[in-house]
Amino acid sequence: MLGVVGLCVAGLPLAASGLVAEFTAHPSYADRFTLPFMLGASLVLSGLLASRGMSRLSRALFASLVLFAFSAYQVQNTIRYRHDWLAQKSLVWQIAWRAPDLKRGTSVFADGMPGSLFGNHSAGLLNMLYNRDDSAGRLDYFIFDLSQLSIEKLPRAGAKLSYSTGDPIVGRLRGFQFQGNTAQSLVSWISPDGTFRIVAQPYADEILRGSAICFNISSLSQPGEVISDRPGLPEGALLSIFGPEPKHEWVYFYQRAELERQLRHWDVVATLGDEAIKQGYKPVDPSEWFPFIEGYARAHRYRTAADISNDVLEEDPDALAALSSLWLRVKSEGLQNSSELSSALGDLEGKLMPQGRQ
Repeated sequence: MLGVVGLCVAGLPLAASGLVAEFTAHPSYADRFTLPFMLGASLVLSGLLASRGMSRLSRALFASLVLFAFSAYQVQNTIRYRHDWLAQKSLVWQIAWRAPDLKRGTSVFADGMPGSLFGNHSAGLLNMLYNRDDSAGRLDYFIFDLSQLSIEKLPRAGAKLSYSTGDPIVGRLRGFQFQGNTAQSLVSWISPDGTFRIVAQPYADEILRGSAICFNISSLSQPGEVISDRPGLPEGALLSIFGPEPKHEWVYFYQRAELERQLRHWDVVATLGDEAIKQGYKPVDPSEWFPFIEGYARAHRYRTAADISNDVLEEDPDALAALSSLWLRVKSEGLQNSSELSSALGDLEGKLMPQGRQ
């Protein structure tokens, strides 16, 4: 009886605050919502084990089975929490490398967020990253999870949910609120391998396995307007929480190359590519070579750019259209008569140009 009362009492805080323990896509098996039920559940289980209908041996075996199952599940939770922590750490550092400074009031639409950051659970993350503390409870940024997105207050009665440029958008988490506009936005996709990728025109088609919704709203993404050319790293406390800067592996070189590509620092992009290749790094997704291909091409290192393009095309034939667009863009900007470029492209040009002429 005491155990049953304990189970009921444990649920009172949830009922009073209008929250629920869920066992759906994001279950609450081992968090602050379900841990209060542990005492009551233990008492109920003890009462069942002590019932006269079970022999001592049966009770011992049953208790051992429960203990083993509980221990195995907690080990699984520990591993899952560690993986999630590492995913969060990787995401935050990638954002820091890609966007050392982000304009206040920016809405970030993201698909593929880590499990612990789904929905509005990332609220305040960018404030902590960019050192934007506000005691009044205002958020200077908000990451909108595209898989969970809902607009709580539409601008007028009867309005439909839309992603048009210039639409106001509101993000809330308890007493904190963000008010932004889709005209000042970034659209991003976190790949299954954990790479943070900004989806924006004219480069959206380079993400060959990306999210359809990210591609559809890529016109909202304005990295050139909201990410500034600022040296160093963000000054907020969040990076120190995650510990020292990780070793510079592929995702570091990719994020830095994307930033320098945005700033049109082509020689820097090529240098980053040289360093990544020298250290033996390469992506799981070959489409992450695109910023380096353009960097090499615009730094007039056509042979290197063409060799990487061939490798990408051999690994993923679906890259043909995006590669054609990239090379046609390069050729149209003052390189039409470059014999060196044509020589470097060689057989690759025959594969690309028919696609481009279409």
